[in-house]
Amino acid sequence: MENTVNERIKKLIRHFGFSISAYSKEIGIAQTTLNNQIKGGSVIGVETLLAILSYNKEISAEWLMRGVGDMLLSENTKKDIPTSLSDLEKDEENKTLKERNLILEKEVSYLEGQVSILIGQSSKKEDREGKSA
Repeated sequence: MENTVNERIKKLIRHFGFSISAYSKEIGIAQTTLNNQIKGGSVIGVETLLAILSYNKEISAEWLMRGVGDMLLSENTKKDIPTSLSDLEKDEENKTLKERNLILEKEVSYLEGQVSILIGQSSKKEDREGKSA
């Protein structure tokens, strides 16, 4: 088991077949920064952890940060975890749209009922006018 975050980052870089230099470019972190963090010259920053998790959505955050569980998420787990704030916002927007859709469906149903009533009244009026003519 990898005991430090540094060791786990090295493992995942090897797992995906990158050099530190190539991986740093992929995740958008300066190579000197990532190299320094991995070697223990500086603390691994939140930006680095977020960059790794954003780039490698199949990596378990729990494994990366605490060493708990498997490195790779299962397919089912990946589907349940929002990967960014925008995913959370989309979920909230989707919920809001569903609620609004339900309200609109009820309004449409009410209006259809009103139209039926008006059609019925119009038909009765035409019948009465037809008989009196």
